[in-house]
Amino acid sequence: VAFACVALLAAPTAAWFSSCQYYSAIDNFNAVSYSNNDGTADWANSWQENDPQGGGASSGSVRINNDDLWLDDSTNSGSQVYATRRINLADTSDQKLKVQFYTVGNVEKYDKFEIEVSSDGSYFRTLESFKATDCSGRTSREYNIAKYATAHTAIRVRITEGFHASDEALIFDWI
Repeated sequence: VAFACVALLAAPTAAWFSSCQYYSAIDNFNAVSYSNNDGTADWANSWQENDPQGGGASSGSVRINNDDLWLDDSTNSGSQVYATRRINLADTSDQKLKVQFYTVGNVEKYDKFEIEVSSDGSYFRTLESFKATDCSGRTSREYNIAKYATAHTAIRVRITEGFHASDEALIFDWI
């Protein structure tokens, strides 16, 4: 997530000046941890997983593997597998979500996923829906999330259907 922080400074002449510096909260998934902070700003919390297998950052349907965030539903759990993370975007401007992802395995058109955002951490809006077969190679996306920027903004990546075969996964290089 990239954003600008705007501060207004009062001068002795009562004139106001704005100062803008760009920040980013990034997770490159270089460590097997849900608490990575690789940007110039920190996330508000660690990744929270909805994983029927549990296992935390090192195993299960949601995990960090080979410096990437992996999601699958190889147990065909019937529940939606996802990972969510919050960031405080209050008093910021020019908020953008940038992601890079790919799929592996013998994915079919019914293997589907979404990238979502929330302004309150509870009610999520879909930024984009994908069929895994529409993603060839590494895919990058950038979304303007300014209308969701609050102290409780949350990002969620979610498998909505499929990814049941043991060799299939949705993989994020960075968020």
